[in-house]
Amino acid sequence: MIDKSWPLQRQGVVPTESSHLESIFVDEFLAFEPSKRSEEIVHAEALRQLNSLIELRRSRLANVTTGIPAVFWWVVAIGAIITILLLAMLDMEVHVHLILGTAVSFFLGLVIFLIAAMDHPFRGEVSVGPEPFEAIYDTLMKPNNAVSKSMAILIDKAWTFGTPRLDGRDSVDGKDVPGLYFGTTKMNKFFDVVDEVVKENGGTATLFVKAGAEYVRIATNVKKEDGSRAVGTILDPSGPAIEKIKRGEAYYGEASILGKPHMTGYEPIRDAADNVIGIYYVGYGLK
Repeated sequence: MIDKSWPLQRQGVVPTESSHLESIFVDEFLAFEPSKRSEEIVHAEALRQLNSLIELRRSRLANVTTGIPAVFWWVVAIGAIITILLLAMLDMEVHVHLILGTAVSFFLGLVIFLIAAMDHPFRGEVSVGPEPFEAIYDTLMKPNNAVSKSMAILIDKAWTFGTPRLDGRDSVDGKDVPGLYFGTTKMNKFFDVVDEVVKENGGTATLFVKAGAEYVRIATNVKKEDGSRAVGTILDPSGPAIEKIKRGEAYYGEASILGKPHMTGYEPIRDAADNVIGIYYVGYGLK
């Protein structure tokens, strides 16, 4: 929509690629069958929104090639001519006549120019832009893409040291936790990995270790209010990620990190026996 469809519309060309993508999406959407009452309610509302989206899209595409009716231009032209003739009939001094005539003619010219510029709302530089799509992309889709990329980098960098495992105990900001190792490298308060991820792709990154029922930050660049690293703090026990991790599943979506909204990704860290021993985390603050 942003990079292809809108530039074509501004040239007066109706984009067709998005129509193909829409057809694929609608087919997959309609193939879904709700299995319980709650899903039926959500599905019905989603269908209503989908119908609204399709109608609005058709209206937008129709306006790419349509403009103001010709009869409107006749009314504007005749009105301008009548106004100028009436001005010419006024009895006044020549210099006043010239000033008034020039001012009115200039104003009429500007109005006609504005009407012509807005004749096709999606064409030319003076037109409706894709700013709403850009806002959605910047606030929702772009963070999701960045989260996936950062997560892949974090996992790859951690695994370059070897297979993850737990060994011994350690004190992290006064919290007694297991030692999390990748190969022979201890990750507790070892910040190189998380800092390299952020240096390459922005955001924040963390390695959690499982300590009983809690998951404790042992290497992170998430900051506390005082600006220090939030090592020793725990994963929110009431947040959306913890239940997924307990089931051995990943979580991607919005979450609150130390009271601030983020687009996040959480992946379980597994040892050689496939036990969950910690969590990989990456996230980006939301505006």
